[in-house]
Amino acid sequence: MNKRLVTIFDNETAAVAGLNALRSLAAAVHCSRAHPDALRQEAEAKAESLKLQLGEAEGDVRGRIEDRVAGVKGAQHACGAELAQAWSLAKEALAA
Repeated sequence: MNKRLVTIFDNETAAVAGLNALRSLAAAVHCSRAHPDALRQEAEAKAESLKLQLGEAEGDVRGRIEDRVAGVKGAQHACGAELAQAWSLAKEALAA
């Protein structure tokens, strides 16, 4: 164990816990960078599939599909906003 880390964290057990927390945070930051692209691609694929169904639909079915398209886009937007907030918080935590 690095002596500086033990000095900073007061003991070796706390230093190990601190390192593990930093590793977890770094992994979360890495995932938060890649995850939005995957979510956007998935939402676009769902919306495209629903648009194809929409072209063939009539009446009430058409309305339900339009609602689903709006729901997919809204969920993707909400998730993106949450990920942006998480990224911002992670950057603040790493800077501290």
